[in-house]
Amino acid sequence: MHLLITRPNDDSQTMQASLEKIGVESTIAPVLTITFEALSDCDLAGVQSIIVTSQNSVKSLQHNHLVAKLNALPLYAVGPATARIAERVGFNNVKQGPGSAKALADVLTKDCDPTNGALIHFAGAHLAFDLKGVMEAQGYKIREVLTYRAVLAKQFPPPATAALNAGKVNGVILMSARSARAFTDLMRHHNLTSTAGQMHYFCLSPSVKDALLNTLAEPPAHPVLIPTQPNTEELLALIARFAAN
Repeated sequence: MHLLITRPNDDSQTMQASLEKIGVESTIAPVLTITFEALSDCDLAGVQSIIVTSQNSVKSLQHNHLVAKLNALPLYAVGPATARIAERVGFNNVKQGPGSAKALADVLTKDCDPTNGALIHFAGAHLAFDLKGVMEAQGYKIREVLTYRAVLAKQFPPPATAALNAGKVNGVILMSARSARAFTDLMRHHNLTSTAGQMHYFCLSPSVKDALLNTLAEPPAHPVLIPTQPNTEELLALIARFAAN
């Protein structure tokens, strides 16, 4: 099996190394490019906890040299991979969520008392789930801080285009609804819509699967697979099981 990894470049390289360990070949084809926002300072007055729903938000905080300032507060990470990165860059009090912003909202309502202060959510420009709206409806004060933007790629990298045209790639990893839509747009751009219909798809969550199916030119020839939990570990385990068969 040979998979196309559509994550931003740094994340794709990490995933490629994980796939190599389970004997799966891959080609990197980022459909989004990450650009960090400049965060000169953050007002933490009255804040009880930090929320990060993306690995890129953690990387942006590190990029802006804010880890030391924020480290006094508990940090709620959306899932295991984001929690690991937060710990790696120096956060000491990291609480791991189940893997989705929706599920993290349940954790926050159990752990955090809305009378104890606001929650500060470091987030990207495009959010798949309205965490702020859900939490505020339950009486919480949420401060959203934009940490990064994910810019759509205009084309696949030449090695990815060559691999697709040669029929070398037979599967695709999609980690977000926006990535799924960007992928199908780029397949149309490169006149590869028929190829797209023949791929095996590994999507992080049902919402990613729905975005894919809503944008493909025709239904895929194979069932779209999603892990039991929406996190990288479960997705890689799914791919390993599929590759073994």
